Amino acid sequence: MSKFVPNSNSVLKDLSRNIDLEKEHPFFESVRDAELFFAAGVEPYLHLMQKKISFADFGGGQGLLASAICNLLEDRDHLVSPIVVDANQVFLNSAKMKGLRTVLENIEDVRLPLQDIILMRLVNHYNSRNKQMEILKNVYDNLRPEGMFVMQLETGGIHSCKLRNEVSELLGNYCPNTSNYWVSKDEVLCMLEKIGLAPLPSAREEPVFYIDVATLLRNAWDRSLGGGQDSEQQSQFNRQAADIIIDHISSDNGEDSGVFEKDGLFYVRSIYPIITTVRMSK
Repeated sequence: MSKFVPNSNSVLKDLSRNIDLEKEHPFFESVRDAELFFAAGVEPYLHLMQKKISFADFGGGQGLLASAICNLLEDRDHLVSPIVVDANQVFLNSAKMKGLRTVLENIEDVRLPLQDIILMRLVNHYNSRNKQMEILKNVYDNLRPEGMFVMQLETGGIHSCKLRNEVSELLGNYCPNTSNYWVSKDEVLCMLEKIGLAPLPSAREEPVFYIDVATLLRNAWDRSLGGGQDSEQQSQFNRQAADIIIDHISSDNGEDSGVFEKDGLFYVRSIYPIITTVRMSK
C-alpha cells in the first residue's frame, strides 16, 4: 500500500513544522466557540433530523469541534456517530484520543457512507477557488438526500477579499506553494447553490473581527514560511504588500473597502458567517 500524501500545501506545512493548532490558535481549542457554532448552524434545524445522526467534520483537525457537537447532540437525546476527516495524521491522533473515529484522507477525495450532517469550519480560504469547488462537490456526494452541510468561512466584502487575494498572490512569489484564496459570502452562496446545496433561512448575526494590517502581514508570512526566514525577504514582502494596500485604500470602493484607519493604524475587516444548507436532489 502506498503512503498517503496530503494534497493540501497547508497540511504539508503544518506537518513539517509540527504545528499544534489548538495550542497556537485559541479559537480551535475553544469549546465556547464550538458551542456557538452549534447554536447558530445546527440546533435551529435539528427538527429536520432523525434521532440517529451520523456526521462528519471535514478538515476537523484535532477533533475539538466534532467532540463538542457530539456531546451537544447526545444532550438532546440523539444517537450520534461522528467521524473526523483530515489529511493530517498528527491532528487525527489527537482526535482519536478524544474517542472519535477518524479517516485520513483529502477532503476533496474522501468517500464515506452518506452522512446526515457534514461540518466544515474555516477551511475554505486555505485552498484555491477551484479546489474549494472540488471540496464542496464532494460534500454534496457524501451527504444523504436532504442532509445538512454547515460551514463557517473567513471572508469579507468583495474588495476586502480582493485585497487578501492580491497579498496572497504576492506571497506566492516567496512561497510558490501558497494557494490561499478568499471568496465573498455572496460568491460562496452561488457556489453552494450551483452544486445543489440550498441555504436555509437564518436571522443570526455574523461575527465581525478587525485585525491590523501589520499583524495580518506577519501572520501571512509566518503561516507560509515560518519563523527564522530571510528577514530581508520579509521586509521586501512587507514593502510590496504595503503598496498593494495603499493602492487599495486609494481606490474608490466605498464602505465595502474592508480597510479603515484608526489611531494611525490600518485595519482589515473580516466576517465569519455560519451557513447551513440542505442537499437538494439533482
